Amino acid sequence: MSRLRTTLEARGNSPVVLREQGNVGADDILRQAIQFSDAITTRGACRIFSLDDDPATLLALLVVAESFPVSLVLGRASAGDVKLPEELEPDVVVRDSGEIVPGSHYSRDRQTGCAPGIYLLTSGTTGRPKVVHQTLEALTARMRRESLEKNRGGIWLLTYEPHSFAGLQVVLSAALSEGALVMGHGRTATEICRLARTFRVSHLSGTPTFWRSLLMAVDSEGLPSLRQITLGGEAADQGTLDRLQRAFPQARVTHIYASTEAGALFAVNDGRAGFPAAWLGEELPGGVRLRIREGMLEVQARSLMQRYAGSHPAPLTEDGWLRTGDLVEVVEDRVLFRGRDDEVINVAGLKVFPREVEAYLLAHPHVREARVLAIPNPMTGAVLGAEIVPAAGAPDNLAQELLRACLRDLPAHKVPRRFAMVERIPISSSWKKVAPR
Repeated sequence: MSRLRTTLEARGNSPVVLREQGNVGADDILRQAIQFSDAITTRGACRIFSLDDDPATLLALLVVAESFPVSLVLGRASAGDVKLPEELEPDVVVRDSGEIVPGSHYSRDRQTGCAPGIYLLTSGTTGRPKVVHQTLEALTARMRRESLEKNRGGIWLLTYEPHSFAGLQVVLSAALSEGALVMGHGRTATEICRLARTFRVSHLSGTPTFWRSLLMAVDSEGLPSLRQITLGGEAADQGTLDRLQRAFPQARVTHIYASTEAGALFAVNDGRAGFPAAWLGEELPGGVRLRIREGMLEVQARSLMQRYAGSHPAPLTEDGWLRTGDLVEVVEDRVLFRGRDDEVINVAGLKVFPREVEAYLLAHPHVREARVLAIPNPMTGAVLGAEIVPAAGAPDNLAQELLRACLRDLPAHKVPRRFAMVERIPISSSWKKVAPR
């Protein structure tokens, strides 16, 4: 079913990608798709490696992938120079100018076939990026008719890398809901605020780290056209959710749970961190099922990855559940995210999740951003330290104030022993906090 092509054809040349230097219409994207199709079929190619993360080029390539049995591999600048598995050696490469050139191993006589689908690179934050095989149908599984109708005609601003899973979701959501997309990747929070006002953006998605940066950049004019705020890519903390609702009372605040391997699984709209514990016993839309094993969230869904390309084994249990790597805890009626299994800090034999302590600090009214890290200690192996970006008007003795609050509210092994006041905390190109080394 050519869902994307049909939607674009119905729009004529109405703008799909908005830029200050000129818009790109639906007809323009379809013409580029025809050019790509002609170039690919002329060469007899079936493996495409795209380095052009322009949203218009991406949509044109997705139209091709929707219509032809091709392997479309989406490269990411943040992932660096990635060696693709042999099975994905490209027949053609789409350069960042949209130009198609033969791949270095291209041969018209090569007889090996290809596994059709969309191939996405993981972030590589815990090692070399892996290549995840997804299908276009799975990537749009949660974009049901009622959701698209609710968001119809919106103006979306893109803050994620277009070729990331989250960026691809925003690009597809905007196109399929007959909206328009403003490209904002790689810009400062101040510039994103300006773009949002210039184009009267109604839908804005980003990581919780992105939203905290934006809250520091928003001036007295605010963002009056904003109607939908979406958080993803990191666990949403209660302090950030509360601040967003206060800053943008006209907007609905949603945090989603998704990953390259799992697809988009569920959305939470009740203003609370985590998700309802009752969902553990239910089947959610999209065939999503959730369970906890040994403290880790495991999932089943129709949107799950097909496989990792190459020799990487898929993180599946014997009975077919995906191990997400996210450690969770049931607290009363809520399932709360504690952190990743590879982020734990060992303090005197006790496990500490940095995100849990960061969430506590971020709930403080004088804290705008926080990063918790391990400090080597000869007695305990490590103690916690915290870097704090103070809010405007924070007292000079904020470090002492935070220490007193932590000593009062947290177990001793979760109390940071050093507080450093900083102007900013390093953030990656994907708007996530850079883990200390």
